[in-house]
This record gives sequence, C-alpha cells and structure tokens, in this order.
Amino acid sequence: MHGAHQLGPWGSVALHSRSEGSKMLVSFCYSNNRISAVGALSLGLGLRANQTLRILVMSRNPMRGEGCFGVLKSVRDNPMSSLELLDFSDIQVDREFDDLASSVKVLLPVLHVKTAAHRVEYEKVTAGLQPVPTSVCPSGTVV
Repeated sequence: MHGAHQLGPWGSVALHSRSEGSKMLVSFCYSNNRISAVGALSLGLGLRANQTLRILVMSRNPMRGEGCFGVLKSVRDNPMSSLELLDFSDIQVDREFDDLASSVKVLLPVLHVKTAAHRVEYEKVTAGLQPVPTSVCPSGTVV
C-alpha cells in the first residue's frame, strides 16, 4: 500500500505513551495508518487521561467496530475529556457502538462521533428494492 503510514499496533502503543500526558496536543490525524483493533485499544488508553485533545481522526483503518468501541469507551471513562470530534469514517460499527455513543453524548454533549453507514441496516433497506428493468432507461443512459 503506497503512501500509507502503516502505524500498526506497536506504533499505536508508542503514540499512546506520548499522548497520555500531553498538555499541548489538540488535534491528531491517525487516518489510514493500518491501526488494528489492538492498536486502537492502546491509543484509547491515552484518551483516558488526556484533557487537551479536541479532534481525533481515525478513519480508514482496519480496526473494525471493536477498535472504535474501545476508543469510545476510553473517552467515556474520561470525564475531563475536551474531545469535540471523533472521526471513524469508513469503519463499520454496530448497534452496541451506537448505544455507547448515545450514552457518551449525554456526558460530553459537544462530542460529534462520525462513522460509516451501517451495512446491516443498508442491506435491509436495499433488500426491499426491485431492480430497474433496462427497458425503462433511455438508450445510452448509465445506471
């Protein structure tokens, strides 16, 4: 994968130790760094103590919903969190994550959590749709 930083789980552990006591870090982009669920959990440990971080972007990582859930739990466990944006774009989450996000929103009302669309719900919606017959589309139209 050309151009990706490929942080991985061990790099996540190292960054956790650097960010945990940081008093200057306000924005960090971990996007597209091959962070696994284990790496995300390590990063989450730093969020339990961090009081200055306002924006954390972790989109396009293979951490799955499990990693997102662990990070959000760490944010929940930090009543002094300053986080305003937690971006998990392009990562599928489940109903359990949504429930946790709702409970965190009560504790941290300024926090916006961004995720990918729920594949299961999307499949339910599209399952009821009927295919459009090609005869309905005008010639040369791409559908």
